Amino acid sequence: MRTQVAGNKKFYVVLAVTAVLLLVYALSLPAVLFNKPTSTVIEDCKGRLLGARLASDGQWRFPADTVSRKYAQALILFEDKRFYHHPGVDVFALARALRQDIAKRKIVSGGSTLSMQVIRLMQNNPPRTILQKIKEIILATRLEIRCSKEEILSLYAANAPFGGNVVGLSAASWRYFGREPDKLSWAEAATLAVLPNAPSLIHPGRNRARLLDKRNRLLDLLFEEGILSSEDCSLAKEEPLPDQPHTLPSDAPQLLDRISGKYPGKRVTSTIQQTLQQRVNEIVQKYAATYKGNFVHNIAVVVAEVETGDVLAYVGNVAESAHNNQVDMIQAPRSTGSILKPFLYATMLDHGELLPDMLVTDVPLQIRNFTPHNFDHSFDGAVPARRALQRSLNVPAVRLLQQHGIEKFHQLLKNMGMNTLAFSAEHYGLTLILGGAEGTLWDITGMYATMARTLNHFPKYMNAYDPDDLHGLNFLQQMSHRSSGKHLDGSAPIDVAAIWQTFRVLSELNRPEEEATWKNFSSSQKIAWKTGTSYGFRDAWAVGVTPLYVTGVWVGNASGEGRPALTGVNYAAPVLFDVFAQLTHGTWFPTPYDDLVHAVVCRKSGYRASPLCDERDTVLIARNGAESDECPFHQLIHLNRERTHRVTSECYPVGDMVHVPWFVLPPSQEWFYKSRNMDYKPLPPVHSDCLSSEGHKQMDLIYPQPNLTVVFPRQLDGSEGQAVFRATHRRSSATIFWHIDQTFVGSTQSPHRIAISTGKGQHTLTLVDDKGSKLTSYFIVEEKE
Repeated sequence: MRTQVAGNKKFYVVLAVTAVLLLVYALSLPAVLFNKPTSTVIEDCKGRLLGARLASDGQWRFPADTVSRKYAQALILFEDKRFYHHPGVDVFALARALRQDIAKRKIVSGGSTLSMQVIRLMQNNPPRTILQKIKEIILATRLEIRCSKEEILSLYAANAPFGGNVVGLSAASWRYFGREPDKLSWAEAATLAVLPNAPSLIHPGRNRARLLDKRNRLLDLLFEEGILSSEDCSLAKEEPLPDQPHTLPSDAPQLLDRISGKYPGKRVTSTIQQTLQQRVNEIVQKYAATYKGNFVHNIAVVVAEVETGDVLAYVGNVAESAHNNQVDMIQAPRSTGSILKPFLYATMLDHGELLPDMLVTDVPLQIRNFTPHNFDHSFDGAVPARRALQRSLNVPAVRLLQQHGIEKFHQLLKNMGMNTLAFSAEHYGLTLILGGAEGTLWDITGMYATMARTLNHFPKYMNAYDPDDLHGLNFLQQMSHRSSGKHLDGSAPIDVAAIWQTFRVLSELNRPEEEATWKNFSSSQKIAWKTGTSYGFRDAWAVGVTPLYVTGVWVGNASGEGRPALTGVNYAAPVLFDVFAQLTHGTWFPTPYDDLVHAVVCRKSGYRASPLCDERDTVLIARNGAESDECPFHQLIHLNRERTHRVTSECYPVGDMVHVPWFVLPPSQEWFYKSRNMDYKPLPPVHSDCLSSEGHKQMDLIYPQPNLTVVFPRQLDGSEGQAVFRATHRRSSATIFWHIDQTFVGSTQSPHRIAISTGKGQHTLTLVDDKGSKLTSYFIVEEKE
């Protein structure tokens, strides 16, 4: 009988051992221990929290991170004293737990190590049974083989429950104490160390006495272990427990939205500088409070480092819940207004089509149904290109684009990084330079940065460089352009000399009213900047650049609603200069002397001086400009001996003639130019004996231009409408007689305007003045339904 019992015991022992061995063999760790969704977390360039989003399951669960020293010491002392000395199972802790459970006749302690608790967290805290405990022991030993002790600590800290919807040390540290785990005090670290032990019962805000008791007992243990001094322990016990959960930082909500879409559930280290980000946020809020008085509700600002393209501040909108403030206006396509004009100026300098002060025509212009106007609806007749850019004149810009070519400019913008040009150059037409295309603040700011970067690189690499190797902007630290990238075609879209001249012009712009005396302040810095205003006062732009930084500002309404006086100068520029005041100063761009040549130019026209130009300046120009046209405006005229009238050899003795160089503009330009330039001298009148020999053009048509299609709109009553034709004459007292198809239609005196109505088709327009001078042109009529 005894032999049979002994045999049965031996059998059951062998069976139990076999079962355990089979269990050990069957159990294995999954390749990924935790596959629960995590929060998207964005940090600044130094690892400081900028913002976070809830995980897809509604939990605040940050991706795994390193464990702070204080929390690790408090946790190990509280949960697993021999953590660094056991293989995942603490036999002594299990024995102690068994004695306690037997004494209490219920499970009061499990004796689990941190490794075993990681296994329980991985398995979603299954019911506590003996079989489950065996599984945890086996898997804990396997975990120890796979992971280091620090990795196990990190797994526990990232997945331990801390009450409510807070999971993990990082989330708990921010939610309960409003700071990073590395900055926790001993009392705070101890609080978080004891909290996962019973998160459903011991929760900040409830059961505070039990939580306080547990925390203080752990602080006593830290003192007994010599980790805390007596004074530190006492002071730690005086610290209060956390109250209501803190709101997480939200310094860059639009950037967080963007990152959440691209990298959901990841911890992303950005290039943002938190201190600057917060200052820019404050500036935006300050101006938003003012601008809402005019019902302007949205502002966006991006600040980047020129050399690397790293974005240092990203404020996509005003921090409010109304008026579409959740929209990231840095990425929103908007009408560009005049913000692209510097690129046209620069590329025309580069191609030798323009010199910095070359006169550009500024008279009324109409091309089919496109009639551009300057902002103040006035005209200069002719204006230096530099001043046209500084004053952001629309009509000269359209004429320059017409001269340069829409297709070439369209391709340049694409090469520079403007990614919103979804249509052909023909689709945009000449409106491209006035806001006919949409651009994003991100792209446009990057384009200005590219020009600055090209200019910065010139002296470093002595022309043997890729000027666009750091193209555009970047907000991710792991993608920071610290090393050279690639340029599309290996050559600069615009030469450094043209960029340098363009930036010099833009740095001479008058600043907003509050900055009018900026040169008097030692803290002020030189900035190349440009503004833009879209049609209907819907978008206000300002972009500024120095060798170190580029800043882009957009102001308006995300809804597209325009507001009176919403212009780049009035609304965006003040924000721009307040932001630049937060940035460090540096020296100005170096002068690329190797790419510049000296040229003698006409002081009045800005063209290369001809032999007739009597006033000249020697200036630096881009190399291609050396082949540009000579001054066409200085002409040699013949005067009588008294120099009061023009004469010719046909009507006046050659020996009595005086030959004088004279600055002569075409009549249409002269009409507007002389009212703004009091030193302009019109041509002397023709001598009465020489009227039939007059050689200079006396009249110009302002509208319609030759071969222009004219549209006559229908009136409300269905009758045929009229168009107003305009002309100009050198003599203010002249009378012009208008003829269409050889039929007289009327006469005019200054200002020469006449309402015309005629049938469809091509027509001949003839103007004859009271001295017999004649001008003939052609136009085509279309009827608008």
